[in-house]
Amino acid sequence: MELAKIHHLGYLFSEIPFNNVVYEFHEYAPITFTGQEAGITNMKYPNNNIVMIPNGAEYSYVDGLWDASKYNNSSSNTWQTLANITPETVPSSSINIGDIQIVLNNLASNTIVTIDQIKVSQYDKSNNYIKDVFFDDFSTDSNYKFEEASTGVTSLTRAQDSTNGGSSGGNAKIIQGPTGPDNTSGTGDTIIHPDWNTNFFKVDPNYKYQVSIHVKVQNPGPNTLIIPRIMYFSCDQACGLNKDYIASSIQKFIDYSNQNNVPVFMGEYGITNWCFNELKNISNGTLYTSLGQLGGEQWTDDILSIISANKLNSSFWFYDATSMTTFGLFAGNVTNRKTYVNSYLESEFIDYFSKF
Repeated sequence: MELAKIHHLGYLFSEIPFNNVVYEFHEYAPITFTGQEAGITNMKYPNNNIVMIPNGAEYSYVDGLWDASKYNNSSSNTWQTLANITPETVPSSSINIGDIQIVLNNLASNTIVTIDQIKVSQYDKSNNYIKDVFFDDFSTDSNYKFEEASTGVTSLTRAQDSTNGGSSGGNAKIIQGPTGPDNTSGTGDTIIHPDWNTNFFKVDPNYKYQVSIHVKVQNPGPNTLIIPRIMYFSCDQACGLNKDYIASSIQKFIDYSNQNNVPVFMGEYGITNWCFNELKNISNGTLYTSLGQLGGEQWTDDILSIISANKLNSSFWFYDATSMTTFGLFAGNVTNRKTYVNSYLESEFIDYFSKF
């Protein structure tokens, strides 16, 4: 029986008032790298330039930038750059995370909004440019959520990918159809933003920030409103996509075990074979190398190191698989019955278990 559930707010255990009970949890954070979506999102490990919120971390929304320039209806069907009028001071000294949101209000039923080149730049207190801390031109896959607060609709399909539709001919995001009225008080807005836990960026309260987007609007409504903004967060355990993130996500379960004197078992952990560089055909040694090369080797090193240091009982999910791109030490090709071994996992597990 699985007795722990992981989500971005932490974990939930069912207390069992008996002895000889093992509490189990599964470690798949973040799901966009460890789960089957890894080959779709192209999230690479490690990445210290993005910010991750570990399971169980305390975080809170702080404030957002609202003085960004608004879309000019008089210039429809042409590319415009929308940005903060001036770089904004961070509203609280406790802030360490930023997240992009784009407000879309009063779109008509035939309105088409194309968004490209989302950028956040850092400035010093005297408004001197320092560096860009976030940039997305959609050259790689990016999941953006569409949220219509007035109707409660949340969708990953309303913000569609567009090829050769960007401001420089590349990819872009397109939003079509009506949205609710302007309500820039912080509630009730229609927004799009990157999917949770994939595009947070670091924020330093000692600096200022400016957000900008390229946007083109076809058939705008009479009061169409588009505003890019930064939503700020304060998080007590923010870190990069790295070993610290994995360790922080697992530590809550280890703490629970120690505090309550109960055994905890990591019943599943792992990443897809797509995350590694290659698989080897067992029968003839041929290497299958058309994989994602997403850093699976380093991830394996890091999580085995954490498991070993904490003497954590665990199981890799799973021993064998039925296709090239799923979990497993062994991957089977159903079409020609060939069997491939994940060479890196094989060598790592041999080294790990030889210590016992």
